[in-house]
Amino acid sequence: MLPSTQFNTPKRVTAAFAGALVVFGVAFYAVKQNIARKRKAELHEYRASVARDRKG
Repeated sequence: MLPSTQFNTPKRVTAAFAGALVVFGVAFYAVKQNIARKRKAELHEYRASVARDRKG
């Protein structure tokens, strides 16, 4: 490694931490949206089955 290349400077550590937070935030958002979509589908299916049971 070159002596002038430093990977542990405060600026690099801060940038790496910020990057990790962004990646975590995007992953969290995607998972949250996926869970909400599944819950909505399950609720729709449940309400449809209850409506069928009441009719019949």
